[in-house]
This record gives sequence, structure tokens and C-alpha cells, in this order.
Amino acid sequence: FAHAVHSTGHLYMRRRKEGYFNSPKPDIIAVTGQNALKWCVDWANIPSQQIEVIGSPRFTTPVPIKSTEQDRYNCLNVLIICALEFELLMLLNFIEEDRSLFNKCKLWFRKYPFAWVNEQNMAISKIQRYIKNIKTETAPLYNQIDWSDVVIFNSTSAGIEAMLRGRYTINVDLHDMFQTDPLKNKGDLSKVIRCSTPKELRRILHSVRNIKKEKLSNIVDNQINFAREIYSPIDLKKIEEIISI
Repeated sequence: FAHAVHSTGHLYMRRRKEGYFNSPKPDIIAVTGQNALKWCVDWANIPSQQIEVIGSPRFTTPVPIKSTEQDRYNCLNVLIICALEFELLMLLNFIEEDRSLFNKCKLWFRKYPFAWVNEQNMAISKIQRYIKNIKTETAPLYNQIDWSDVVIFNSTSAGIEAMLRGRYTINVDLHDMFQTDPLKNKGDLSKVIRCSTPKELRRILHSVRNIKKEKLSNIVDNQINFAREIYSPIDLKKIEEIISI
């Protein structure tokens, strides 16, 4: 079962030309959606007849944004989902470059729970020198997404789940020595809000504060459609067919 956000780190999946050494490969690779399948064919050179789309338990349905235009103007609820050691330190660089970046925002950090705990806590303590309105409590992902007006992520597939859930989602380039892009070759990136500098992020957050409901809905709908090409509902019939082979 292949993760939906393949990157060039998934070199073990790549089929090499005949005559080269190839590690043992599975007879069937199950994937989460159509663009996950396309990546396996186009990048990993896996024959399409060996791939089955079975969907993903991460597939979810949208929930309405609870805030009004006035609420968002007064204070944006921003969920920041972390996955790699350096991401919060890169965000700290953004904040130190623009101290007003998250003015009139309430931040909730979803820390990566399985590693780099001390490093993440250290970065958050430094961020708190500049921003006081911060939540760090542990909670289920969908509770955090539902709380938010805006979701920021860099490398985690949880950002795709936030799109599916119907939140204005920003892919912020918080890379260190190497770039991790979970969206590359996963569909029409014009539907994804992306930025790489504090200035760009500040402009985007400002636009969300002032955006009209109709335009916000259009942006969110485009992101939902993008994400649904990566994650689709679980196909139990297909899973049963694979297991029975």
C-alpha cells in the first residue's frame, strides 16, 4: 500500500530498465487515488496493470468554515501542522524577518509526536517571544482542522487532509537543506496556495481576512477537488478482490 504523497525519497519503488539490478517488487501496489496511481506510473515506472486504487482511510468530507468575514478580520485561527525537525525553526525565521506576520492571529501548533519533541518545543518557546496567542494542546487532527480558518503545512500529508476538510490551506516552503514537496506531480498545482517567503505569506493571510464568502468558497472547492484526486473513499470491494487473489 503506497503512501499518497510520494517524493523522490521513494526510490525503492522505482523500476529500472531491463538489464539493471532491481530489488524485489510486489505483485500489486495499492494506492489512495488517481493521482497517486499516475505518480507510480509516470515517475516510478510501475506498470499500470500492477496498481489498484483502493482509496484511503484519510478521505474525509468538508465541513463549513464557522467564522464570519468579520471574525476572520478580527482574528484568524491558523493551524500549523509540523512534520520535520526543522520546520518550526524555519517558521521562526519567517517571524523574525516580519514581526507582524501573525498579527491578529491565533496559532495552534500541531507538533509531530513521534520525534524531535525537544527541538519543536525549543522552537515554539522562541516563537512565543514574539507571539503570545498560541495553542499547543494535543487534540485529534480533525478537531484542530475544524477549529481553523487557515491551515499551514510544508511536508505532511495532513495538509491534503485539511484541503479535503474544506479549509483554506497554504503550502509554505519551510525547507532546510533539502526540499520536501508532497504535492509535486500530484495534480494541477494552480489550485494549491503556495508561498516561499514571509512577504508572500503575509499577503496571503491579509487576503484571507478580507476575502468575500463566495471567493473563499471557490478557492476551497478547488482545493477539495485537487485533494480528491490524491485521496478517494475506501473501496472495500476492491480490497476484498485483492485479498482473495
